[in-house]
Amino acid sequence: MGFEDVSTLLLMVRDELVKVTVGGWIEDSREIPKRYFIMNCFDETVAFLGLILGSFYGGFLIPRIIFISLLNAGFAMAIS
Repeated sequence: MGFEDVSTLLLMVRDELVKVTVGGWIEDSREIPKRYFIMNCFDETVAFLGLILGSFYGGFLIPRIIFISLLNAGFAMAIS
């Protein structure tokens, strides 16, 4: 096994390590949007429930205004 063989072997190992590292990073990065999507869905559900219950207990049961409030809350959470 000569010097050229060792350097070729090291290059091959390096290339495989880069593939594994990048592949693992890409695989891990796919989980992050899923996690944020689930967390934001839960947050929006709680906020919508708060709006609906607040309107109900406050005696303010105009469906159009409740619907517009829910849309605005959803838009605000989508931006944040």
